Amino acid sequence: MQHTQIDVPAFIQYMQDKYQLATSAATIASVVNVLTMQFFKTADAHKYGSISLVNADAGSICLSEKFSKLLANKEFYSYVNDALAYAEKRFLSDYKPTKFYHGFKLYGSYTRKDVCRILNWAKDESAVVYGYRVKYNTCPIFVTYKKDENISESTKYDDRFASPTIFNWQTRSRVNIESPEVAAIEQPETLKLLFIKKSDAEGSEFYFMGEMLHKQSIGTTITGNKGEKLSIVQMFYEMKTPVEAKIYDYFEG
Repeated sequence: MQHTQIDVPAFIQYMQDKYQLATSAATIASVVNVLTMQFFKTADAHKYGSISLVNADAGSICLSEKFSKLLANKEFYSYVNDALAYAEKRFLSDYKPTKFYHGFKLYGSYTRKDVCRILNWAKDESAVVYGYRVKYNTCPIFVTYKKDENISESTKYDDRFASPTIFNWQTRSRVNIESPEVAAIEQPETLKLLFIKKSDAEGSEFYFMGEMLHKQSIGTTITGNKGEKLSIVQMFYEMKTPVEAKIYDYFEG
């Protein structure tokens, strides 16, 4: 908005100098994908105006003609500028480079849509992520720690901390130790990120708990709604960053 057009290398350097953030080509492409509305579902894009805010080529990003015309209105420009300033201030209020992992602030709150966007996924797949999804060598895992007693038996997964450094987690039911998704999750190069909310009463946002390292997988069973035994895989993870005591006590309390 200040310069109309920016060179990508200069932008990457700016992010490093001002925020100590390393910005990859994949992240740049994802940012453009969001600002051109390609990331969003049709209904969300319509809600946001259905216009591309920027145009981009290999070396630079510039404002789109339509958005530039909107910004010519001083009142509209003021509103946009105010929203951006607030977003930056809110982000920086508790931002520490040492607690910033793969685009996420440790113990920050994120929706599934946020996670898809920050992981540079091409589309918002929040509606089909459910408890986890393996994509682009990433696997975000979403856990509701205190599960509602009224949910079906086949989804009462035994997901819990054994200690501040060990997390026990179960795949969805009807998955076995030889399933392709299990092999994909176990791969060291697959980035496994844990997101937890204490209960459904907390809404749609999950706390980012950090990266997990796979240690062991065991095939077992869970009881289905009709008493049948369904295959499932129990996985044991080591937290790359041990969970802080007050956060651990919050979930265990």
